Amino acid sequence: MAVSGDASREYADYASHPGSWKSAARASDVEAQDQAAVREAGERLVTALQLARDNGMHVIILANPVQGFTPDLFVQMSTAEQIGEVQAKKLVSKLALDKVSATSPKSIEMLLPYDSTQAGEAQGSASFAKQAFAGAWSVLRPYFKAGKAVSPSGTLTADTTDSDWMSVAFTATKTEQITSVVSKRLGMTGKSDPRTTIDGVLAMNDFVASGVVEELGNLGYTGTAADVNPSISIMGIMDNIAGKRDLAKKAVPEPLRKEDGSETSGNGSSSSATGTTKTNWPIVTGYGAYIDSIPDIVNGQQWMTALENRVKIGDDVARACILLD
Repeated sequence: MAVSGDASREYADYASHPGSWKSAARASDVEAQDQAAVREAGERLVTALQLARDNGMHVIILANPVQGFTPDLFVQMSTAEQIGEVQAKKLVSKLALDKVSATSPKSIEMLLPYDSTQAGEAQGSASFAKQAFAGAWSVLRPYFKAGKAVSPSGTLTADTTDSDWMSVAFTATKTEQITSVVSKRLGMTGKSDPRTTIDGVLAMNDFVASGVVEELGNLGYTGTAADVNPSISIMGIMDNIAGKRDLAKKAVPEPLRKEDGSETSGNGSSSSATGTTKTNWPIVTGYGAYIDSIPDIVNGQQWMTALENRVKIGDDVARACILLD
């Protein structure tokens, strides 16, 4: 039985959520009542599971551990750290950060959903958010350290550590909260504002990603993830000639950014890093594979999502049940 807020549950039922029911000591009256209710429900669950075992039943628990009870088999799903890590790796790969120079860094924002409003559940939400941040930051930190990545909002820097997770955390229980954070991070209020350069948004889950996609459209960003670092090869050209597939064009080189934040084009002229011509759609990541997010993935507004291999998990659990018998 996991204790987590609404923001954590948006990662879907198949993610493993850390948490436990705790003593209501030093909490407010309302929080104490909520925590006591959660604790009582957890204790009833443990009693029921133990009763089942005492009567000869095997107990298999999926995803979320139950405090005070050790099952015959525990099936681990994706952890918060793994969810953050896989999105960061996909972002690094798509933006080709290994090839980026410090003179023209990529602009990246991380949106970390965290619900501190649910009494008795805030600790679980915080634990999940901390681990998700740690997973993502373990991948991104070297690029920020090397100057290959920057955060337009300044929420992530070369000096950021795992303990600074709250710098990118926000309450994300409603779409309006997500769109508000996006516009704030980019320093924009609408399409009439100069557009801030943004190359990637690590949104953590599909619910947040959908809000990011909505607000990017509202702010006037155009294009799709397909426009970012398309690949080209001799075999690709041959396949195109043979009619086997469309030719993927190579990306236009990024202009070099000066120390004052302006950009220098190929002909020596300069333009603002937040100029209205910078409308390119960034790479947006997510997790959960929500059905209502699939259209955003198909049209290239959301670059990737992740999900558990439910078929394999089902097969493995079935085999385990046979062996337990």
